[in-house]
Amino acid sequence: MVEIRFKPADVGTVADGAITNVKVNAAAAIDMSKLSLAITDAEVDAGAAIAKDKLAALEIENADVKADAAISKSKLGALA
Repeated sequence: MVEIRFKPADVGTVADGAITNVKVNAAAAIDMSKLSLAITDAEVDAGAAIAKDKLAALEIENADVKADAAISKSKLGALA
């Protein structure tokens, strides 16, 4: 067994990027504030079943709709 001694200034310091997923125990209690939980479009599977209440409000504008879209009349607001 080799004993390693650190200078007091080195105790408790870890270089940025030195902790990888493999080094973290599956049962580790990591505070949410220490995690980056921003999910990008590329990380979501095309077949994912996401509950509507988990999505931001969707505001559909004219530019979002294709000119040849087959929109059911019941989906349109009252036409003036």
